[in-house]
Amino acid sequence: MDYQPKVAMHKITTSLHLVHRILDSILDRAYDDKLDRLYESVNNDDQRGGLKILASQAHHIHELAKEVQINFSGYMEMQRKEEKRFGSMISSLKKENQDIRSMLKIAVTEKEAAENRLCVLKGDKDQGRSAILQIAEKGLHKVGFGFIMDVITGESEREENMSSNSATEISTTGRESDQGVDSLTSVVGKTMENMQNEINDLRQALHKSSQVTEKGLMFLFAMLKVEELTVDLKEVEREAARWREACELEVEAGKDAIKQLNQEVIFQ
Repeated sequence: MDYQPKVAMHKITTSLHLVHRILDSILDRAYDDKLDRLYESVNNDDQRGGLKILASQAHHIHELAKEVQINFSGYMEMQRKEEKRFGSMISSLKKENQDIRSMLKIAVTEKEAAENRLCVLKGDKDQGRSAILQIAEKGLHKVGFGFIMDVITGESEREENMSSNSATEISTTGRESDQGVDSLTSVVGKTMENMQNEINDLRQALHKSSQVTEKGLMFLFAMLKVEELTVDLKEVEREAARWREACELEVEAGKDAIKQLNQEVIFQ
């Protein structure tokens, strides 16, 4: 009659060992020293027997479960912070990209405004010189100084040459301004391209990090399942060995009883 409670006690103890080993396997990579200490204490308590063993193992399993929960929560929090950091970097790069675009638009607008001002100044100067020459010519004709027109014409030609040189300088300045703006545009374009590549790299890194996390969890659950099946198989083998041993003991007891009965019959 004491056999069945012992079997039940043994099954409960085995189940607790199974859970304990599963929790050990989860934490084995990070806390080797601590897990060895806990597992050793369970083995020491395992020699005492009875309900005290169950209470001790249940306590250690509860502590391990809490540690698993804490470590898993910390891991998930770390992943959340990593994703948040990547998101912040992407947002910052996008904002810088927008700022550079705005600066480029402003530079192009200022270039166009400078070109317009140069054209206006050039037109005003030509018109003013032409009006002054016409007024002077009319006045000299009225007073009879026609011969001075040759001098004025010569001066006009010299001024036109000077104006042409000035226009050439303005054109050169305009070309230099165009080259500066084109250079700025090229630099900004390359910077924007590099930033876009960096954004794409960050997105790919974030995607790979999520895939690695999912694969790691799937591998962990698969390993736990394999360990659970392995422990179950070993438990079945041990249970079969116990039943075989019990049957052998029953056979031996039956043989002893038959011998004793034969002796009693002989004496009678």
